[in-house]
Amino acid sequence: MFFSSDVCRAVGIDMATLKNWIKRGVILMSDQDRERYGIEGPSQERLATGSGRSHLFTLRRVIQTALVAELTRLGVPPGKAGMLALKFTDVGKGGAAYEGEPLTIKRFPGQLFQAGLTVLVAYSDKDTGTVINVDHETPFFEVLASGSAAIIVNVNEVCRRTCAALDVDYPV
Repeated sequence: MFFSSDVCRAVGIDMATLKNWIKRGVILMSDQDRERYGIEGPSQERLATGSGRSHLFTLRRVIQTALVAELTRLGVPPGKAGMLALKFTDVGKGGAAYEGEPLTIKRFPGQLFQAGLTVLVAYSDKDTGTVINVDHETPFFEVLASGSAAIIVNVNEVCRRTCAALDVDYPV
């Protein structure tokens, strides 16, 4: 678990921005946090125990915050950036299987693809985006398949940079 100050330092935002994103629901927080800020909905993070009311963040929530920060630096509005970041941190990529065959999971929520790059694609002409696996065999048209223009974030690099700032390893 990481304190708010660690999160701000690791992702390059100030405390006012982080608090604003929490209050607006851009970043998921714990039930206690959401109660404190008057926000409804599920969450996983919690307040730190002790005398202060510092927030504690899991690594997954720190990565979500880092992706939101990266997307907003590239011009994506925070609300949309928060939804897009959740596509990596909280939505996996399953596969299909015929009856009786094992289901292949390509990527669990919050995990990078095992090979190639994990990229988050934000389409400029839509409120949607996607997480895709890019390697030397991925045709470029797959990246733009759902929109006319896109912002592409290298999730591998965001995770690497954020974890280095926190002095932790990213779980594979």
